[in-house]
Amino acid sequence: MVINENTYFYVVQLKYIGLLTRKNFSFLYLIIYILFSAGVSAQVKKLQIYAEDDTQNSASSITPEEFSVMSFTQAKKIADSLLYTFQLRGYVDAVRMRIKQLNDSSFSTRFRLKKKYDSIRLTSNPENLRSINFASFPYAKKDSLIITIPFSKLQLFLNDLVTARMNEGDPFGSFFVTSIQKKPNGIILGVLISSTAKPRTIDNIVIKGYEKVPTAYLSQVAKIKKGKTFNYEALIEGANSLEQLPTITVIKPHEIKFEKNQTEVYVYLEKKSINTFDGLLGFSNNNEENTLQLDGYANIRLINNLNYAEDLSLSYKSDGDDQERITVNLTLPYIFNTAFGVNGHLDLFRRDSTFSSNRQKFNATYQINPRLNIYGGYENFTSENLADESIVLNSVKDLDANFFSSGIMFASNRLNNVLQNIKTSLNLEGNIGERSFQETTEDQLILSIKGWHYFKFNSKNFFYLKNESSWIRSDSYLTNELKRFGGILSLRGFEENSIDASLYSATQTEYIYLLSQGLFVNSIFDVAYYQNDILDLEESLYSIGVGFGLNTKTGLLKLNFANGTTSDQNFEFSNSKVHISLIANF
Repeated sequence: MVINENTYFYVVQLKYIGLLTRKNFSFLYLIIYILFSAGVSAQVKKLQIYAEDDTQNSASSITPEEFSVMSFTQAKKIADSLLYTFQLRGYVDAVRMRIKQLNDSSFSTRFRLKKKYDSIRLTSNPENLRSINFASFPYAKKDSLIITIPFSKLQLFLNDLVTARMNEGDPFGSFFVTSIQKKPNGIILGVLISSTAKPRTIDNIVIKGYEKVPTAYLSQVAKIKKGKTFNYEALIEGANSLEQLPTITVIKPHEIKFEKNQTEVYVYLEKKSINTFDGLLGFSNNNEENTLQLDGYANIRLINNLNYAEDLSLSYKSDGDDQERITVNLTLPYIFNTAFGVNGHLDLFRRDSTFSSNRQKFNATYQINPRLNIYGGYENFTSENLADESIVLNSVKDLDANFFSSGIMFASNRLNNVLQNIKTSLNLEGNIGERSFQETTEDQLILSIKGWHYFKFNSKNFFYLKNESSWIRSDSYLTNELKRFGGILSLRGFEENSIDASLYSATQTEYIYLLSQGLFVNSIFDVAYYQNDILDLEESLYSIGVGFGLNTKTGLLKLNFANGTTSDQNFEFSNSKVHISLIANF
């Protein structure tokens, strides 16, 4: 955060120093750190420090005994900064003797620390401390109008008071300590006085760079609004929240311009294109026809192209065994620039000539913060039997189901490496409603969870854990309403959507090693458990394999080789699956 008008924080710090030197209370100096200039060639000299208090005890434990310096001038500045350090620690009467040059390569000086004062007791008018929450100052004890703090915390205390006043809309408020009295019992008395100004509000917001940024990014994510009371900490938190958005880049920190009757916030942003195309090809053997079988998947996702923070995704999947699936999802997260949004979802599925299904969802969303959303809405699910009733099992029927749904979504920051993914994601959803078929109506409950997390051991080693689970509770079950899983997104080494389940839990794990910034290799070990109450079947499934990922100019290319087996099936190389995917950004 940069604040114009002579750099506000620098001015405030100078106020502390100048005000506390009143009444001969001359113990605060600027700390000056001297850096060796590049290219300067000079003999290194030594500065020897001796310090003693009133009891003549060595104070070498407080400061190093020897410093390396380049000149007498530098030695003097270091000695002055040490005097400031001693005074901040309570040796308010400390003095420094003159610096002596012992020889061509060394200097020395002595400090007389004198008496140490452990605490300072301040009295103040109640108006000076209006709205100050002393619970946030654990080092300060307040008894009525008297505040007692360790002397070493004085500067921190004044800084905290100014920050608190700044967050009330008064960025130029200051605090004075006057009427200094030193007591023999090691306590200093003083009077705390405050200067205040009229609280400021944000009068104008100036966008530099990405001028068409969605207004909700500022009002809902960054919490920057015209007419809002100026709050420094809130601006800092808002800037951090903006940096977490994948669709923009914060070019440089916000700047605040204070004029006599106006406060302006300057925000520097750049738009990022994060549209993606995700595709994959899968190869496997068709044992019945002894041929090579090809399945595929394509997904396009368009984000914030209209500058409304909208998110549109379209997906098509062909699963090889005459299965097809089309999904469309549209999210508008900020309706009328509020934290409320809407989401629409369409899912069409067909399995050869057995059945087709149509799932439609509509949810209202609310963004608690940029990482956490809650939602609730309505879902309609219909399915149609496509085959002759005489040859189709009784478990496939025409059906119509209606549900009320609610859920919560969490997503953390993105990983800044070739993995190009959200570090942590979690989605919990519950659906309750009725399903009807052949004049029979039954209550149903559906619970689902999906999430993943990347465990980072160091810059090259990661462990990926993902789980996808779902459960349908019903008095009876139909094949065309069961959940389907299997394939690269849930259980590698198996055909896409080849497993029907009334309950399942599939876990993917990978150990990932980054060979470079653009290349990684990974292991594959997936495990799943499922139940099919129609077939009275429960089974455990496993898959093992290896893979690699390469970040190309087009996008992230991933290749996985996995072999899937059941708990009572032997490993067969012919069951192996090769999955190729490319995630391209544009």
